[in-house]
Parts: sequence; C-alpha cells; structure tokens
Amino acid sequence: MTEDNKRTKRLLATREKLHRKPLLSRNPLWRFCQVVLYYGIIIPVLKVSLPPILGLKLENRKAFRQLKEKGFVVVSNHVHPMDCTFIGLAVCPRRLIFTSQEETFYVRGLGLLLKLLNCVPVLTGVHGLRKFLDTMEEELKQGKAVVVYPESEIELICDHLRKFSDGAFTMAVRADVPVVPLVVTPREPKGLWKLTRREYCLTLTVGEPIYAEAQESEKRTIHQLRDTTRSAMEQMLAQGGHAYPKEKPDTEGAFWQVKKSKDLTK
Repeated sequence: MTEDNKRTKRLLATREKLHRKPLLSRNPLWRFCQVVLYYGIIIPVLKVSLPPILGLKLENRKAFRQLKEKGFVVVSNHVHPMDCTFIGLAVCPRRLIFTSQEETFYVRGLGLLLKLLNCVPVLTGVHGLRKFLDTMEEELKQGKAVVVYPESEIELICDHLRKFSDGAFTMAVRADVPVVPLVVTPREPKGLWKLTRREYCLTLTVGEPIYAEAQESEKRTIHQLRDTTRSAMEQMLAQGGHAYPKEKPDTEGAFWQVKKSKDLTK
C-alpha cells in the first residue's frame, strides 16, 4: 500500500469517527477538564499575553451584558489565525462553542486539542451538515453561545468582507436567537507600540445583537438576517482602524492553512 493510500485510509477512518460520534461530549470528567483548562490556563494566559504581543484592544464588550444566560451566535471576519482567542476574551466569562472546518480535525493530535477547547467540526456532506446544524440549534436553545466564521477561511488582515455562507444565520433563525457581529481591524500603533516599529495593532469591535425579522419563508428570513448582519459589519469595518499592510502578506505554507480533502467530502 502506497503512502497516499495509507493517508487516505487514515483520513477516511477519522472522518467516519467524526460523523459517527456526538459533536459534544456529555462525559462529566471530560467537561470538568475543559472548564479547568479554559478558565484555569487558557483565559489567564491570553489576558496576559495578547495585549502586549499583538496590541489587542477590545471595544464594546458591554453588548454581551444584555444576553446574559441567553443563547446567541457570534459571527466575525476571519483575518488572523488567533482571532478565535480574541473572541474568547471578549465574551468571557461566557464559555463559547467554537466551530472549525472538518479538515482541521484530520490533523493528528490537533483534533483532540480542539475538542478539549470546546471546538466542533462543521461536518461535510448532506447528513453531516444536518447533524451539525441540529446539534448547534439544540445548544443555542439551551442558552449556549456559538462562534461561526461565515467567510470559512482565513485571509490575513483582509480589508473587506468576503462571501458569507448561510450556516450561522440558519442556526440563529431556527433556534430563535440573535446574531452578535464582531470585526477585527488593524489600527495604527501609538506610543510604545510605535517605538517597537510594529506595523499595526489589532482591535476587536463588538456590535449590537441583531434579531431576525420574520419573512414569508424561512429561507428569506435567513437571508435577511445574513444581509443585515453583513451590512452592520461593513459599517464597523469602515469605522475601525485602517492600518492595512501595503502588500498582501505571504501566507503560503502557513501553519493555519488546512489542506482540503475533496475526495472525502462526499
């Protein structure tokens, strides 16, 4: 058996396991470990490290106060490999359910770590996508918060919004919960940041919750919510920092680039 065949066989086995098992574990010990890791290690480390390393600034976190103990969907532009950590800090002390491409979970060891960090795969295929949406709808109705990147893939420090998929808005409409828009923008470094010759610092801006307005069909309601959210995010981008790199960053071979496995998605 060739190396390619071995790899394909391993990926197929991983995919089958992902699709067969529940997306979120109900095991009390597993959940205890998640909580300890999240609040005991991850959040403290991020609070100490992100502001000095990336110049991270969080704006309008108070928007989450009105959603205390309520379910909601967070949508954000995807412009940095660490932007999920920005969102985690912004929403804290609420713990989030993060979503990621199914292919990310194919990487040995990474899938286990992602699950420990309360991240679930966006399953591919008709049955897989249905399972994903049904699970997220159930969690949202129970008051959980879910993070979705409607652009799906990262484009480093992109100055515009790319095409949105409907997944985040579908689960919000079906669970009858609001969408909270977020945008990450680069701003000009000032003070000590300028002395370090940093090209830009980062700002995460939280928008106000957006509720769906019922239309003549569920599909139109989903599209209305998607378009309203996108419009709000475009305004937030326009008002945010504009210290975008003059040249497009070279991200070929970057660690966050996940190789697609199209032959496994049927």
